[in-house]
Amino acid sequence: MEDILSMGKSMGIEVNREDIDELVEGHSSELTTEQLLYLQQQQQQDLVQEQESSEDEDVREEASSAVINGMCAKWGECQAFVEKYHPDTAVSNRAVIIFNDTVMAHFRKIVQKRQKQLTMDRFLLKETRKATAQPDSLLWKRERREKTPEGALPSVIMEGDSPSKE
Repeated sequence: MEDILSMGKSMGIEVNREDIDELVEGHSSELTTEQLLYLQQQQQQDLVQEQESSEDEDVREEASSAVINGMCAKWGECQAFVEKYHPDTAVSNRAVIIFNDTVMAHFRKIVQKRQKQLTMDRFLLKETRKATAQPDSLLWKRERREKTPEGALPSVIMEGDSPSKE
């Protein structure tokens, strides 16, 4: 009890023995099963609401690979600057390592995944083209047309002579 009084005074809160006794009495009775079930339901509802609100906050725009690569280059410059000019090298190195491992590693992984996906897409596209190409078409040569002798050509084609109109 004395610990609670001294803690309250150190925090600047006016606390007396009656307040502490009243608080202890309010919590001394055991809860019934129905009260416990109600509290459990409330906690579950609160948890679901927190998850839904955090999902709404997590929706962010994705950065392009070019933007991420640019930021990684700028981070490299910043890292070199801090390591070169900060007076406390141990603190600066620790901070750089933490930021590098926790933040920048995330973006490097994104770029690596995208590059890997792009490589796979190109490979699969190449394989698909090979699979759909006919093997004979690579060796196929264009046949030459024989010239029609001039005597076989009509000198004038009339509209009425057209085979499509017959």
